[in-house]
Amino acid sequence: MLTLAHYPPAVLAWFSLATLLNVAACDDGKSGRSSGRASLQFIGAAGATKALSASQIAKRFAPEVIQLWDPSYKGNKRYRAVKLAPLLRAGLGLSATELKAQKLLFVATDGYKVAIDGARLARGEPYLALGDADHPPWVEIPGHRGTSPGPFYVVWKAKEARDQKRFPWPWALATVRLAPKDPYARTVPLDSPADGPARRGHQLFLRDCVRCHAINQQGGNLGPDLNVPKNVFEYRDEALLRAFIKDPKAYRYGNMPAQPQLSPRDLDDVLAYLRAMKAHQHDPAAAPKSTVRSPAR
Repeated sequence: MLTLAHYPPAVLAWFSLATLLNVAACDDGKSGRSSGRASLQFIGAAGATKALSASQIAKRFAPEVIQLWDPSYKGNKRYRAVKLAPLLRAGLGLSATELKAQKLLFVATDGYKVAIDGARLARGEPYLALGDADHPPWVEIPGHRGTSPGPFYVVWKAKEARDQKRFPWPWALATVRLAPKDPYARTVPLDSPADGPARRGHQLFLRDCVRCHAINQQGGNLGPDLNVPKNVFEYRDEALLRAFIKDPKAYRYGNMPAQPQLSPRDLDDVLAYLRAMKAHQHDPAAAPKSTVRSPAR
């Protein structure tokens, strides 16, 4: 029986390279690793769809090695990446002017969703990373055990874009689609005063929560919807909610991060918002109530 020891060095070198290429080609990106077969889906006007694989993106858009400060890793990183705006224009069938006027919804494989204005994409020097340039294919994200950002990761080169609240960095990106004019219209506490706590809480929810949580099925689904089928106040009391929002890992291990930026007043406002939304429950997934009348006796 032949073993590897029977083969000359040149054949062994070829076998090693072929093995590495085969592993890369078969990698499905499930754990965030890059794959030539992983595809990014684009959903444009009237639901028109297009999918581009990682290898197609690399062939068409000429990747470059970029260096930037990555807030997810809290340090300098180098990525093999392509400029994001030309890719979006090609995927969605938009001109540069049209892209600036749109709002786009970025959806990750884990349910994270974030809307980004096209005008913001003209700032911040956004790129789509296809892999870690120094430690391919990817490096696990600190604080997210077993999670790496591939196969597609939105990164920004500009210094101002280190602020993840203003410039989102979605990883494990699966889909980019044109968003409705107001993708969070059903999250608004309509009968609350404009300068009241519920309205302030709504703004905090949009800033800190909506990428992972939904209200009335608008927002992310990495975490639960907080208003349907039941409002969160229908199964949690205020004291527990206040403590949990501030430091969720004191109660259970999971994806939700601590919220040290929220002041006591901020927490009051967020809770006022969630309480107010109990009067504005709208569940698109719920079966419509029957309007059929019983026959007269």
